[in-house]
Amino acid sequence: MKLIVLFTLMLGCQLSSSIKKGNMIVKNKKYDVLVIGGSHAGLSAAMALGRLRRSTLVVDAGKPRNQASEHANNLIGMDGIHPDIWRDKARADLKKYKTIEIVSGKVIDVQKIGDSFKAQLENGQEVQVRKLILAYGIKNKLPDIEGIWEHWGKSVFHCPYCHGFEFRDQRIGMVIGANFAEHMVPMMINISKDLVLFTEDADTLSNEFRDNLKRNKIKLITTKISSLESEESELKYIVLENGEKIPVKGIIVGPIMPLEMNANFADELNLEKDEMGFIKADMLGETSMQGVFAAGDIMTMQHSVLGAAATGQMAGAGVVGQLSQEEFN
Repeated sequence: MKLIVLFTLMLGCQLSSSIKKGNMIVKNKKYDVLVIGGSHAGLSAAMALGRLRRSTLVVDAGKPRNQASEHANNLIGMDGIHPDIWRDKARADLKKYKTIEIVSGKVIDVQKIGDSFKAQLENGQEVQVRKLILAYGIKNKLPDIEGIWEHWGKSVFHCPYCHGFEFRDQRIGMVIGANFAEHMVPMMINISKDLVLFTEDADTLSNEFRDNLKRNKIKLITTKISSLESEESELKYIVLENGEKIPVKGIIVGPIMPLEMNANFADELNLEKDEMGFIKADMLGETSMQGVFAAGDIMTMQHSVLGAAATGQMAGAGVVGQLSQEEFN
């Protein structure tokens, strides 16, 4: 139940990176820390590392999860900011920390060598680092419905905190498996009373939940969805396999397991994962392998901009603390 509750904090508000693709040339061969991923979690980790003057290389593949979204909501102080603008501001803030280096590209291999790590970049360069922060995120997975990707990040969303408020008091379709529906539906009633639940595994819903759906006048539809229909790019209908059209203004979709990450380093390093597929990490982000830290939505169900930034900062602080103790003792 705790995992399901944490899922509801998801925002997924991360747009395509504004870093220009080009030659990926790093300045040094050795760094204290390598951060794989340059969005909200990775840049926040870099801030913590920079403020304690740790030499850090941030490698950004430029494919943040919220590349279809134009707004990062539920972000106190910057509510509704364009995610690219947030990242630009973050990079501008990091420029004063001379120990931080950010490059555009990919890390293609990481190996543990004694007490340190060796990483190979896609241009063939190799760097040696003492600590590693994984912040490369997960990939979005949507139901197999024609037209759904065209509306993703606009009228199709996966978090009530992220986009739900923008569809307040309008008809919202909920395409959610029964395992998450019993948690999500009561939350969505606070956004709109006009809800339609679409689920193909309704036979697993409890009788009590079914009764509550009826009492709250929420229609339950078990017929498979074939497509979405729009007019002038605006979502209009959910189209069922039997041809019936259900008018909606927005659609919230539930999570699809198993998770698919943007890189396989967790598996290559044999890091422990939980039953949901997230990398196991302690409060400071350290994984089951000493010296390897994780941040963002690869290690928690709090898939939000603010949540990613928080875990990034904690991972950065965890690395600083570990390095400092090693050098002091």
